[in-house]
Amino acid sequence: MNARKLYIYSALVILTGCSQQLGTTLPGETNHQAIGTGYTSDDSLEMAVYTAEKYCSEQGKRHAISSTKNEYRGTVSEQTRDTLDTISSIAASTGNWIPTPGDDTDYKTTVNFMCL
Repeated sequence: MNARKLYIYSALVILTGCSQQLGTTLPGETNHQAIGTGYTSDDSLEMAVYTAEKYCSEQGKRHAISSTKNEYRGTVSEQTRDTLDTISSIAASTGNWIPTPGDDTDYKTTVNFMCL
């Protein structure tokens, strides 16, 4: 692969990795909910907050979060998943790949917010 193709490929990977994903918005009269999902609790919170921010900015307003609720919904227990993630990371450092049972919907965060 020549240097130019490698540069273009690297730029696409970087741009793709930086894109924000929108979750689901449940609009109300004045109070709204934004729901985000993710592989980690931080990922799902980030998606929910970004969804609330985007919803309010489309109205020319700012979001104000009143509460958050985070829940784990994975197919195995959190402790088992964390253990398998650690094993997978160790294997990856030796050049081996071991799949983990988790996916991008393991955590769900619901954010209650208002647009001010």
